Amino acid sequence: MLQNAAHSKDRDAKASHASRLLVLDPRAPGWAERLIGAGPATMVLVLDQAQDGLAELAEVAAGLAPLASITLCGPTDPGWLRLGSVLLDGPALAAHRLMLGAIGQWLEPDGFLQLDGAAGQGLAGRRLLVGLAEATGRDVFGQESLEQPRLPLSPWPMVQRGR
Repeated sequence: MLQNAAHSKDRDAKASHASRLLVLDPRAPGWAERLIGAGPATMVLVLDQAQDGLAELAEVAAGLAPLASITLCGPTDPGWLRLGSVLLDGPALAAHRLMLGAIGQWLEPDGFLQLDGAAGQGLAGRRLLVGLAEATGRDVFGQESLEQPRLPLSPWPMVQRGR
């Protein structure tokens, strides 16, 4: 289910105004609050728990491209993230490499992915961030990196370059 906080009249208008995509798995803690708090330039995709969340994401991102950012919010623990029926962890990245590469293409040249929750924490989380950056060709941030003090030259510390 795709929603827009700006309530545009048609899909083309939505795509032209959206610069960010927030992907929510309804099993994630606080997902309803994230939905309510999405700003007018943010499209929200609420995943079907029984469907492949990466496939849903790729389809929607293609229709909204180019995007400045994609935020992934699902059930997490350090080193893994669930999006619909897909468990995204280190070993699963290889199986989803083509789809992740396509998702990276739908981002602007300086666009990035952000993982909400614990997925990017610890050593396992760092491996997941690096693997996602390599697969998408984009910068990937974990929640932990967004809570660190910001560097003067970069608003997003702990960047994992995928290029």
